[in-house]
Amino acid sequence: MNAWVIDASVAGKWLLPEERSDRALRLRMDRLVAPSFFDVECGAILWKAFRRGAISDSEAREYQLVLRSAPVERMPEESLLAAALCAAIELRHPIYDCLYIAAAEATGFPIVTADARLARVKRSGVTIVPLDDVR
Repeated sequence: MNAWVIDASVAGKWLLPEERSDRALRLRMDRLVAPSFFDVECGAILWKAFRRGAISDSEAREYQLVLRSAPVERMPEESLLAAALCAAIELRHPIYDCLYIAAAEATGFPIVTADARLARVKRSGVTIVPLDDVR
């Protein structure tokens, strides 16, 4: 079994059929960790899908419950925020993505993401794997 830090871009593919959803679904067999902010970002993905008419309001509410109960260990932001801010400043990258980087630093697990911008980040000691590269 592999262990990963996953971001919301991966989890969104569990419910919304998109390119590479099959790869995202296979990750559910592994150990998954994310900052608890993950739930807010998943909510934003659902809201955007509702706004563009891809899902109904009742589906959005149902999917939020499904994501909330997903097999992802949540790490409290309080334990990650200082490291995330340092990474954000050093990398000149948004702090919400840097929470995932801080989680990877704390656990030693690689990050898997479907977010092309996050996938391009280079941070010593952190491996970021694009979902495209997950087999």
